[in-house]
Amino acid sequence: MLNSPKPHHLKKLFLKCCALLFGYSLWLGFTEHHKIQKTISVPLTFFNVLDDIKIEAPETVQLSLYGTRRALANAHYKASIHCNAAQYTQEKQILTLHNQQIFLPKNVRLLHCIPSTITLEIKQS
Repeated sequence: MLNSPKPHHLKKLFLKCCALLFGYSLWLGFTEHHKIQKTISVPLTFFNVLDDIKIEAPETVQLSLYGTRRALANAHYKASIHCNAAQYTQEKQILTLHNQQIFLPKNVRLLHCIPSTITLEIKQS
């Protein structure tokens, strides 16, 4: 009576691990190209800033993006907003963000940004 009809516990554990791995692989394969909406926080940066000027503005802007899960995976590392500070001459300036100022990865579409208009305060040092 050395051979027991009961399966060994390690055999059950191996089958459970295989089933878990198979289920995860199946889920990942089907959802990889699924399109989703994601909201990320993106830094607001200025270029052509003179040394004697200080610009007070929000540090980040919320962007609502649409694309595949793979395309949005690293969007918060690659997305940015660049504004030319040489255009702003008044002390208080209202900046409206345009698509040309927002740099996004390929296959990612901008739905909207919050806020879409930003009030800048420009101070001379």
